[in-house]
Amino acid sequence: MRKIILILIFTATALMPLKAQMHLFIEEQSVTLEDGVFTGWVFPVPGSLESSFKDFRDFGRERSDIRIKKEEDRFYMAEKVFIPSISSKRGDMIAYGIPSSMHNDMAVIFRLGYDISLNSTEWGTEMVNLRNYTREFMSFLYNNFYADSIAMVEKTLQDLEKDLKGHERDLKRMERKVRKNRERIHAETDEIKTEQLEGTVSVLETDIENVTYLIPAVQSEVDRLSSTLDRLRDETVEVQRVIGAL
Repeated sequence: MRKIILILIFTATALMPLKAQMHLFIEEQSVTLEDGVFTGWVFPVPGSLESSFKDFRDFGRERSDIRIKKEEDRFYMAEKVFIPSISSKRGDMIAYGIPSSMHNDMAVIFRLGYDISLNSTEWGTEMVNLRNYTREFMSFLYNNFYADSIAMVEKTLQDLEKDLKGHERDLKRMERKVRKNRERIHAETDEIKTEQLEGTVSVLETDIENVTYLIPAVQSEVDRLSSTLDRLRDETVEVQRVIGAL
């Protein structure tokens, strides 16, 4: 069973958005673990496996009141748990990370015994339930990912806007000082004081030149991050719509 919708996902770092193309899907696959081959629902994760496992632990605790523990680097499990929305039987809830050069995937497996797991052939209804549970977690995961990305860009944008206003204030202040010092130079008759005032004006004009050069660059970053922020907000809505349709 596979339903794939192609979308463009834009992730963002503090100063440079990263455009990445990703297929969102939930696919039933066989997954090889140390103690056997099991069936689970596999889907792509938006960030690192480490952060995705953290979200899975949070989701399991909030959604099902289960404690998911790290067993190995890419293997997390809650042993012998009862999740009525999935099955009337107890089992091991497993999250397994599958890294690749393009993106990371995660498999969600519900193991009923040492070498038995839910699968569509023998446990059709329960496997559909597990798929719904997986999709719910996928929504939770991407929501957190975008919320974190938006918060990061918002913070950087706020800092840059503060810097921009500071530079603009500095520019006006220095321009006022230059005007006042030029007025003093015009009225000054003492040669030494005149040279001192001209030196002050020269330093101020250099600082004005530097700030004047800097302001457009900061404004450009503000505009770029504002655009990135709007795009991320649009995408989080679209991604949730896509996940809901899987």
